[in-house]
Amino acid sequence: MARHDVTTAVQELMTDYGYTYTDLCDRFRSNFFGRVGEDRYEVSSRNGEGAVLALLRTEHERDAEKARQADLKSSRKCEWRKISYEWVIVGQFETGQVVTVTRRNGSTSQEVIGVIVGTTDDGLTMALPGRLGR
Repeated sequence: MARHDVTTAVQELMTDYGYTYTDLCDRFRSNFFGRVGEDRYEVSSRNGEGAVLALLRTEHERDAEKARQADLKSSRKCEWRKISYEWVIVGQFETGQVVTVTRRNGSTSQEVIGVIVGTTDDGLTMALPGRLGR
């Protein structure tokens, strides 16, 4: 039976994300997850390898989301969100302030904050884009 090395991913999960060997064994039991020697980990199928790598990818995405939320809360960044068919700017700001807003594709634009329409569950302000005074 083929064995697939997942040592790098497992070591990262254990050191950076606090998983224990027991946690991983419980999670990947159906994929015949196991330790080979002191510092090597294997699974018995490509599906098992994919499952380990998917868990690692999920943890990386969680870290990226936490960093993005921290940037928004610290007023370093604002972003566009679509709420009920309307695009709003989300971040920490006040009416009339000019902010840099980031799109999903990474591009940015300078926008004036217009009418504040509410706050998000995590305490960020939502506003419609405004116009500079005439």
